[in-house]
Amino acid sequence: MGSRRLLQDITAHLNANAFTRTFSFSSSQLPGRAAPPGDLADRLILVDGIELILQLSEHEGRANARAADLERWFAGEVLKKGVDQIGSTLELLRSYLGISIVNSSGHRVSYSREGLSDPVGIILYRTAGLGGFLPPRFTRSRHAGFVHIMRDSEYFAICEYLVTPSELADYLRFRQEILSRPHRVPPTVSETALLGQYLFEEQDAPPDARYETAGRSFKGDPGAWVFSYMLENLSTQMARRDEESVESVYQRILVEIARLGRYQLRELRAQLRLSLEAVRADRFELPYRVTSLPTQCGFLVLPGSAELRLRARETLESLATASKYELQLEKQVSVAMWRSGQIIDIDWLYTEGPNPPNEDLDRSLETAYPFRRTSERSPQ
Repeated sequence: MGSRRLLQDITAHLNANAFTRTFSFSSSQLPGRAAPPGDLADRLILVDGIELILQLSEHEGRANARAADLERWFAGEVLKKGVDQIGSTLELLRSYLGISIVNSSGHRVSYSREGLSDPVGIILYRTAGLGGFLPPRFTRSRHAGFVHIMRDSEYFAICEYLVTPSELADYLRFRQEILSRPHRVPPTVSETALLGQYLFEEQDAPPDARYETAGRSFKGDPGAWVFSYMLENLSTQMARRDEESVESVYQRILVEIARLGRYQLRELRAQLRLSLEAVRADRFELPYRVTSLPTQCGFLVLPGSAELRLRARETLESLATASKYELQLEKQVSVAMWRSGQIIDIDWLYTEGPNPPNEDLDRSLETAYPFRRTSERSPQ
């Protein structure tokens, strides 16, 4: 079991993010456990198709501890115990036909066997100093496969840039690929430099320490605060709803956003920012749309003037139905926003299911097309 202080810090970190607040759990919540508590990893982040297993380890010694002492601690506590616990947790997850767990907000989250099929292990360690000892960045084992190893502060820094579980999982795939190359990554290339290389989308280039400075330029994303604002609104609405609507609507919305790839997420952030600008100016605009083909989910953002509030839900439902039908998608996440005095009201909608032929909709789309005809993107 990870140290109490580190466990408290990682739990606070997970609770500060709308996604991990909903989809993170203690391994003690896993059902049907045949092993004692210490045999499983500390925390889990579980979204359909994205499973991260976090094992925590903290060195309680002095900042000036000898390299030999740190090396022994690392070999025993971090590598041996950490890998064993991740392997046991991975094995348990793969044994389920499906599970249902209650999160920290008291809401039940369910997963299918397919949603738990590809877990990734991460060991996070904390130490006051390294005393000249250079810890490995990863390890491999027959039991646990490829296991990422990083300092807790490095993980927290990465999460400042990569907010969604999909982004974090994608970075870990890049990290595994670059660390698995025949030529070892030099010690001068920090975790921040690897992140910078990933953010610049230069995955095929050799790792370089210069990416560390370049990567910091991504901190000023103008859409980041709008995205955070929308997520917190979604979380607030989840806290006010009954269990059934949280499970059937709001959790599903969060899942679809959590699974967006980098390019779709970038486009959605831009659309949310443009929509909020229009709403602040009390200006109605045609809805923005983006499609995630891998998950067969469409996203629609409707910015409206203050007059929209009288028919906002009706308009949003109508446009969501038309958009889902036209694009022949399985799922649709839709959001409308409008001004109500000095406050911005936001309404969320989730729809799913087949799109049978509909002559009335066909005529409506032909005679009064309600969407933008240009500048729409459907990233792969």
